[in-house]
Amino acid sequence: MTVLYAKLRVLIKPCLNWGLVVGILVTSLISSLVIDSKRADANTATATPGSAAVTTKLTLTPLKKGDTFQYLINTAAISTLPVTGGTLPTGTTIYTSGNDITGVDVDKYIDVYEVDGTSNIVAFKEFKLTANNIAAPVLTTLPVADIGASAGSTKLTLVANNSGDTFKVQVVSKVTPLPALGATASGKAYTAGSDLTGVDATTNKYVNVYEVDGTGKIVAFSEITLTAGNITAPVVKTATATPGSAAVTTKLTLTPLKKGDTFQYLINTAAISTLPVTGGTLPTGTTIYTSGNDITGVDVDKYIDVYEVDGTSNIVAFKEFKLTANNIAAPVLTTLPVADIGASAGSTKLTLVANNSGDTFKVQVVSKVTPLPALGATASGKAYTAGSDLTGVDATTNKYVNVYEVDGTGKIVAFSEITLTAGNITAPSL
Repeated sequence: MTVLYAKLRVLIKPCLNWGLVVGILVTSLISSLVIDSKRADANTATATPGSAAVTTKLTLTPLKKGDTFQYLINTAAISTLPVTGGTLPTGTTIYTSGNDITGVDVDKYIDVYEVDGTSNIVAFKEFKLTANNIAAPVLTTLPVADIGASAGSTKLTLVANNSGDTFKVQVVSKVTPLPALGATASGKAYTAGSDLTGVDATTNKYVNVYEVDGTGKIVAFSEITLTAGNITAPVVKTATATPGSAAVTTKLTLTPLKKGDTFQYLINTAAISTLPVTGGTLPTGTTIYTSGNDITGVDVDKYIDVYEVDGTSNIVAFKEFKLTANNIAAPVLTTLPVADIGASAGSTKLTLVANNSGDTFKVQVVSKVTPLPALGATASGKAYTAGSDLTGVDATTNKYVNVYEVDGTGKIVAFSEITLTAGNITAPSL
């Protein structure tokens, strides 16, 4: 009105033509009303990917409290903007802000109408949809998860919607909203059927699978929720195999993944063919085991399968040992050594019989009991011929003699330790 009043003053002063003034005034008012009617626009309006595949959701705030919304999907932009107070076009759908809209596609248009209680138009907004406004479609062939080949892994069977596309995956701890079609995929490249680690059945149990085009943009998406049956058991927290405290035994030093869990083991002649699953049941024939105890019945190239189990005997973790000579305590000499007085002062002599023809002996005098050495370890001490004098011994301190039967490479084949007494040693010289 201020503009119109200014126009009026300009016209009246030079010519005082009231007819002309009134004509201009009416024309200006009509023009102003028409322009204002075409400026009707929603207060706030955004388009984002919906919560379901191939949907869009609109977040809308009305210009006037109590107004509602309706929408119409078109293949082309609207040719004429609606007027304030106008009537809705045919085919509109009632809409609540934040709900999913189906039937959308890239380059389609969503015309949104804010209407009052009499369904007259109050405001208007048109969206030209892009890929970023639409939730990605799901993979037509849904992904399948199965146990992997390595500990604590799963593997996915995947089929792309489009030939030539590849996959990216991301392991997460909570459900992920559907990504936008054409967005840049998160995660890492993945080949179907390969092991995927870093997963578990309690926290990191969601796997986001993205089908991507050659530019890394999302073409399709699916999220898998893993269960214990989809994941191989993880490795026991710490696990080592060393020679036991008795001949031809092994001992395992184990730390469980979870406090309160226990262990069981099984000895096999071959490696396990399929890793156990988290939460699975124990195989037949396992033995309860306490960390550090001796395990008998072991041999080079045998396997010890160790299962960590919870209070219900379900598998929590797993470790397989392929035994080598270094994991096994050497056997004793079948014919135990005999000590007798030597021929020289302060000496003893040993009667020794090798377990295997062609083997020789090494001996070592020590002042304390020696743990059993590993089968196949390199022997300490010096070469010794049975029946010869062995000096440097006494009945109080240096009274332990370690006897090693060794093969041609100096590796331990068998072991025995003798404890000398005064009666086994000739008197030393004055």
